[in-house]
Amino acid sequence: MWVPTGIAFLVAGVLELTFLGLSVLGTLMGAGMTGVALFGGMRGDEAFLGPMLLVFYGLWLFCTIVAAPVHLVAGVAFVTGRRNRTLLIAATVVSLLPLATVYCAPFALVAGVLGLVTLLAPPTGASDHLAASDSTLRPPA
Repeated sequence: MWVPTGIAFLVAGVLELTFLGLSVLGTLMGAGMTGVALFGGMRGDEAFLGPMLLVFYGLWLFCTIVAAPVHLVAGVAFVTGRRNRTLLIAATVVSLLPLATVYCAPFALVAGVLGLVTLLAPPTGASDHLAASDSTLRPPA
């Protein structure tokens, strides 16, 4: 289950990186509109739009800045065969953050569910027992 979970974390991380770029642009746009509203360039309802965009895109920016690196590191580690339960727990918990960004929510949810399944699955094969014991295979003497 580690490799499919790693692939799901990689896909979620790439989507979060894409949304990170959009969130940076949206946050800058909201900040610019807020500045224009503060200096009297906008009136009424238009003046509210800049701070609203700043808050929403700022929240989405925070969620993707935290989630994307964790998902990418976990995905690369799991696909290359490095099993680390602490990283799995961190990536699974961080999968809740992109739910605030509707764009990244489906893949983050799938990655989080696969992370839970991998976390709760009992070790079944010899490779799982070998990874848990941190020992190496030695030929019989």
